[in-house]
Amino acid sequence: MYRMSRREALVAAGAATLWLAGCSSGGAKKSGLNLSANKVGAMGSFGVGEQFRATKPLTFPILHLTNPGYPLKKDWLFWSELTKRTNVTLDTTEVPLSDYENKRSLLIGSGAAPPIIPKTYPGQEAPFVASGVVLPVSDYIDLMPNFRDKVRLAGHRITAPAALSLIAGVTSPRWCIP
Repeated sequence: MYRMSRREALVAAGAATLWLAGCSSGGAKKSGLNLSANKVGAMGSFGVGEQFRATKPLTFPILHLTNPGYPLKKDWLFWSELTKRTNVTLDTTEVPLSDYENKRSLLIGSGAAPPIIPKTYPGQEAPFVASGVVLPVSDYIDLMPNFRDKVRLAGHRITAPAALSLIAGVTSPRWCIP
């Protein structure tokens, strides 16, 4: 089984931040989205193997599952390293493990959900797609060069066709990264 290193996790967090910040005008042309107004903190260019670092401090709200076995601690090294390496801070909305799916659904349905919701499995987004409250991540894959490269390199080990389809020219929208 493949285990992600801390470095890869930070790269993934940087890619997610890039996805949300809309840091590439080239991607806007490919996906048909106009992201020119969403370049706050964007790097001038961002490619495979480069560490994402926002040009000015950014803060993004994120939904965080709080497990009673290891409750969230604001002094974890991850939080300070993320900010130090990427100039991005994540502002957590903590949701207990016992009630995560219900609270997540309530937050999304009410329009009060943070823009980053990392713990959602394929199919769980279906109730929210028709209303337009969630954006298809497939529209932003071209803005995540490191993610695309990791999927391409691991392609022979990936069993989920959805992951490969994200970098192979998706024809239908996808709301989750496998």
